[in-house]
Amino acid sequence: MAINIKQIVADALLELCRTKELRSVTIKDIREKTGVSRQGFYNHFKDKDDLIHWIYYDRVMTNFHNIDANKGYYENLKDYYLRAETDHYFLKPAVMMCGQNCLKSYMLEHPFEWDLRYHEKWYEKNAGLPGDDGEEDYESEKDRTGS
Repeated sequence: MAINIKQIVADALLELCRTKELRSVTIKDIREKTGVSRQGFYNHFKDKDDLIHWIYYDRVMTNFHNIDANKGYYENLKDYYLRAETDHYFLKPAVMMCGQNCLKSYMLEHPFEWDLRYHEKWYEKNAGLPGDDGEEDYESEKDRTGS
């Protein structure tokens, strides 16, 4: 079984966040907690912001990667918010940190991408894309405006 260094480092940061403010947690703190070398950390993450993004991506956005078209849209979205609530002690201060690679900007991109992918998969599975049957699926401009 391979050792998942990313997971070990992420777990350490989350644990440190329970006793110390995220902003003040250093890479040195994480390394001391895990025993991971400096090189080992930087082989997996560019910096602390990269680690924060990875935790959000891996822990909170789990089914954003593997969209379940069999599950309803609401259920997928609810799962996302439940996972966010579980790690709120980490996410709240992470979102409050601003800077060049802040989590807030990263978070704004993903719901749009997820929503688009979810609907594409749903249409492929359930109905095909609108217009695939050669018929118009939408009212014409004339029908909508009455002119």
